[in-house]
Amino acid sequence: MNHGKAALRLDAEDNPILAAEEYEYAIVGKEATIEMFLNLAVIYFFSSWDFGFTSYYHLPHEFMKKAHERWRKVLDLAEERFGHHSEIRFWRHYFLYISKGQENFDSACEAFANPTESLVPFFYLFSQSKGRKHRDEAEALYQIVRDRTTARKRYVEEILRSRLKPGYGWPR
Repeated sequence: MNHGKAALRLDAEDNPILAAEEYEYAIVGKEATIEMFLNLAVIYFFSSWDFGFTSYYHLPHEFMKKAHERWRKVLDLAEERFGHHSEIRFWRHYFLYISKGQENFDSACEAFANPTESLVPFFYLFSQSKGRKHRDEAEALYQIVRDRTTARKRYVEEILRSRLKPGYGWPR
């Protein structure tokens, strides 16, 4: 089994440490996909920032330290390989917004949200609008992430599920 497939399997099994190790090997290969970089960046960010995540998985300090040092670099590497993709930009800004309170995130997110590249920014925009904007994109994204096969999908699915409940008009 190649490293990319192993990483995806371990991520689906909810094993962030081993999944990250396999993603690290996978992203140096020429078959690496943008999803592999993004999946790794999400694992690393939440491993370095989210106490609930780190506690749940009993992450060792060494892994948390590495994750803290690597999440930005992984996004930089993704951008070097795939250019200015809307989802790379989204995660970079979103991580800074939720960890440091970066200002003007809503307007930045609107500016780089591009449904032809990725629907992921729309989970935030839909949520922030209390379901008044970007419903179609949120519904389409929910169909993609509801299999919860990666940490990235699980995170987005949990937020959409919590926002797409009665009171937000979901489902139609």
